[in-house]
Amino acid sequence: MVITEQRIKRITQGVIDNYLVPRFIELNHSASGEWVQEVEADSGVKKGIIKGLDYTQYPAQGRPPNKDADPQALKAWAGWAGNTFIKDWINDKGLSLNPFAVAYNIAKKGTELHEKGGEPNFLDVLSSKEVQDYIIRELEVGLKATVNNNLRDSLKELKNS
Repeated sequence: MVITEQRIKRITQGVIDNYLVPRFIELNHSASGEWVQEVEADSGVKKGIIKGLDYTQYPAQGRPPNKDADPQALKAWAGWAGNTFIKDWINDKGLSLNPFAVAYNIAKKGTELHEKGGEPNFLDVLSSKEVQDYIIRELEVGLKATVNNNLRDSLKELKNS
């Protein structure tokens, strides 16, 4: 019995919708909402693929301090970040913070999540028993339907021969 790539993609999308995105939101990682909108399922031969934005590592593990700790480099990064995604994050959260000060602090010290060793990592939900059970249940449903259809077709052929 073959499990189609379309079926694998549908199950993978279910993992994203039912487990990954809720865990991302539960851990309060959603800043602009862009990550939630952009994460998507795909499939390959015998595998599900989850595609996300290139910065997924930061809400998953935190952001370390800048490698270049030169004050000018910190200010340059803080200027860029404070004017873009940090400003958006502060506005989306309804906070009264200076985006440049927040960005400078991140550039200098890293994020709190990074300081905690990246725990909790929202991607850990993907290896949870709950997700494994979901995938198995979904595969079983598809396989049972395929077996039932094959049996019905075989019985019709026998009946007509």
